[in-house]
Amino acid sequence: MPDGKQTARTVKRTCFVSLACGALLVVVGAWFWSADNEPLPAPRLMVSALRLSALHVQDRLLERWQIRDPQLGDIDFDVSRPMAEGHKPVVTIVGGRRSDERLLATLGAPGDNVVVIYHWPSAIRNAHGLRVWLKGASLVRTINLVPAQIATMQHWLATQAFADSARLSLLGFSLGAQAVPAAEELAQRMAAPSAWLILAYGGAPLAALIESDPRLGPSWLRGLLAPWLARRFAACEPLLHLPHLRGQFLVLEGSGDHLVSLTARDNLWRAVPEPKQRIVLEGNHIGLGRERAALLQAIVAASGAWLAAQGAIHAMPSS
Repeated sequence: MPDGKQTARTVKRTCFVSLACGALLVVVGAWFWSADNEPLPAPRLMVSALRLSALHVQDRLLERWQIRDPQLGDIDFDVSRPMAEGHKPVVTIVGGRRSDERLLATLGAPGDNVVVIYHWPSAIRNAHGLRVWLKGASLVRTINLVPAQIATMQHWLATQAFADSARLSLLGFSLGAQAVPAAEELAQRMAAPSAWLILAYGGAPLAALIESDPRLGPSWLRGLLAPWLARRFAACEPLLHLPHLRGQFLVLEGSGDHLVSLTARDNLWRAVPEPKQRIVLEGNHIGLGRERAALLQAIVAASGAWLAAQGAIHAMPSS
């Protein structure tokens, strides 16, 4: 059995760790609660884009573009468009934080349409687990830039010779569904609206999503800090922006989604303006893994069929 001195040292060490953890939580809490909730940055109207690469694949041109802005940072996106000239419908996809060029490979044949994939900033793509909390301040600033980045990109796309500016649609999948409402409200203010919006596998409010996401650390930490983090992301809250949007809406959900609760899904659905349609697909949360390929194909098929029926795009060969 340990002697009295050893026991005393153990008690002191335990008390020190407890006090340190408590102090850390107090500091983090004070930082979250005392900081002002800044409004979202404004999109940029006068920007130029640099084409980083171009590749011809059969009858399509695959391009990587970047808009550089001192306030908004680098805005990276892929464009897949037909080689034939003329104004084409534009479908912009804002997927999960790590879905970028890989998403193009899973879409199949887009037909006579332009498909755009937005790339999340690297700070967001690489954030997971405890890193989310340790990089909290810089991560919040980066996330609050995303809606303005998307709106700026949409405005630039609408001015391009290949785009039919009257047939813009914006799709938010997973994390993208949380950013699209704020981005679209900014885009509508700058006269670059998307007439059709799809929100897939999202939910609301943000605090509920943070608390239920196991990728963000242990459950006790998520439950404790989710309200604080959601407060810092308040400017991006979908419930704040959805009532102000105009257009046609499709909401896609997974019947067995383990990341987004049924309550969070219902909250988002109720906030989406009319006219709207809701489709519930079998399966778990959306992903790019091989085990979820069939689900992703079903999501793409449902989205393409709805957009084609609305007249938003030319019918896709697979729809």
